[in-house]
Amino acid sequence: MPRYPNPSSASPSPDIEFRTFDDDAWYSVRLLLLSSGHQLKLMYCHLSDFYDRVFHAKDFRSLEAIQDFRSRFRPASPQLQDSDCGSVTPGTLVCASHSPRDGDVCFYDAIVEAVERKEHSRYKCLCSFMLLSKHGPSEGKMVMKRIESICVVQPTVRVDPKVASFLEIATKHMNRIMPESNANSGGEACSSLDRKIDKCSGKSPQDIDLGGVRKHYMILIENLEKDLQSSSIEDFLQLHTSMSTRACIFPCLPSESYARGAIFVDSEKNLKKLYDFLEDPDQSSYPLEEGTNLSCRICLKCVLH
Repeated sequence: MPRYPNPSSASPSPDIEFRTFDDDAWYSVRLLLLSSGHQLKLMYCHLSDFYDRVFHAKDFRSLEAIQDFRSRFRPASPQLQDSDCGSVTPGTLVCASHSPRDGDVCFYDAIVEAVERKEHSRYKCLCSFMLLSKHGPSEGKMVMKRIESICVVQPTVRVDPKVASFLEIATKHMNRIMPESNANSGGEACSSLDRKIDKCSGKSPQDIDLGGVRKHYMILIENLEKDLQSSSIEDFLQLHTSMSTRACIFPCLPSESYARGAIFVDSEKNLKKLYDFLEDPDQSSYPLEEGTNLSCRICLKCVLH
């Protein structure tokens, strides 16, 4: 996509970037909620407003689509400074520029495989970085880059508030239409989510049986320890709330500082009880396992039919 200044997304500096559906590259963007939060307008900071896009909450049809959309946003990746080249080591996730023949510059993620260090001043880095491209035109290939082509990927501490609000509305809308489109099977999205639970937890469909009821209640949570097990959450909640729950930890990217997950209960009464417990600041003082606590934030509540 050709780059031109977008007057609607002018200063201050952007603090979020988006991986597009068109070319899979990362772009600095600004966000605007429209129609009481039912629409999310995405404005590219270095493209003309011709490329602005408006996403509608009603267009999402599965939790997988919502999760994929959420994963396409992250904090802006700042340019690697000459004086900080020593902080980049093998295994570091970076965002590197790619210049196709048309002269347009796009940015794609890559893993640092090796660094060729050269003695230099703090004002001008002379090192070379061998990168393994994760996506884009050079996906799976090794490329050599200099420091001016590298940005540092920042950990995703929390979802952007506008994105979180928009996706909460999208999830609620999806749950309302599921009974109409999936009355016989109990919901394609629910079945798809069950498959994701099986994959995340390593359990068979028999192990993850949610009780055979038509309606399940779910709370999405985030800010979980990345090595936390779903069984630890279930045991913890059984001990402190006397409720039988099912938990799932979603896979996360290496650049993310925490994991996300979901907790399922079988009644609205237990949903309220679980919500009140997780919102209680005192619950964080209860030990979860080996000195850790169930420190999490609630993303949203919803009903799966």
